[in-house]
Formats: sequence, structure tokens, C-alpha cells
Amino acid sequence: MEDPYIWMENLSDERVLNLVEEENKRFREFIGKLNDELFPEVWEYYSMPALHSARLTEKGVIAMYKEKDRQVIRWLGGKIIVDSKALEEELNDEVLLQGFTADKNGKFLA
Repeated sequence: MEDPYIWMENLSDERVLNLVEEENKRFREFIGKLNDELFPEVWEYYSMPALHSARLTEKGVIAMYKEKDRQVIRWLGGKIIVDSKALEEELNDEVLLQGFTADKNGKFLA
């Protein structure tokens, strides 16, 4: 049996783009000014630093945080090891850190 919605997986298909545009317009009309009223409050919470994951090593704890406009991997309460914004500048491309692992000695990070 063929999936009648398989066409929706092609994000460059005109039908998909039109559908998304129509649904976005319909939703914006539905919520009206609520978006403008709630955005500052939601942004305040979204912008708060949040712990993503952590690894215990012999040298200490390495933790990954989501911050306002970046992800950072750092020694708990200390030096930054990896900063997504610094990587973006170095690579001249967008960077999204999704996770990490460290060896038990805290010497290697991937």
C-alpha cells in the first residue's frame, strides 16, 4: 500500500511549501496578538541556561549547557572546552552541538 502523504517528505516540493505557508497563515490568524503578548515571557525562560548532559571523569565533571544563543561544553563551574559560537566563527558555518562523550580520565572529548 502506498503512503498518500509521502510527498510531504520532500521539503522543497511546491505543494509542501504551499501547505506550510497556508497553515502558518491560518495559525497566525487564529492566535492573533497572543504571540506578541507571550513572546517576551517565553523568551525569558527559553534564554535561561539549561544543563543538557554531564560526564564524570577522574579530573572532574564535564557538562554541556544550552545557553541563550549557543551550546557550551565546560568543566563544571569552570573553563569552557567547546563553544558552538566560536566554532561557527572558525568554520564559517552553523554549528549545533547535540551531545558529547569523554574518556574516564577526562583527557579526550568527542
